[in-house]
Amino acid sequence: MSIKYDEYDLLELFGSFPIMLCDDYDVGIYYYSYTDSCGLEVSLNFSVYEQKCGMGLSINNICHFEIDLSNVVYLRKEDWRLRIRQQNVEVDYIICFKPNIFVTTEKVEGK
Repeated sequence: MSIKYDEYDLLELFGSFPIMLCDDYDVGIYYYSYTDSCGLEVSLNFSVYEQKCGMGLSINNICHFEIDLSNVVYLRKEDWRLRIRQQNVEVDYIICFKPNIFVTTEKVEGK
């Protein structure tokens, strides 16, 4: 299994290509970050084949929120939001990019 995602959707949301956290492209470990107009930064790193994902929110290089997720099934763009779905978990994590960055959760339908 691996995390399903569209690299062009992530490029659109984060506004830049990822930093590869391993020299070998085939390993699939990536880091993205985006800073909004208020100085709030969201960071996302994920390992495609290990199905692990981490995200954090920072202001002025001080981390205020950080979470590590396992058994990640997909990263999916929905307008200016990124939905992170985990296997056998009742809530999705959602990173909202516009008008400002924030992170929220939504109950998975049918669970």
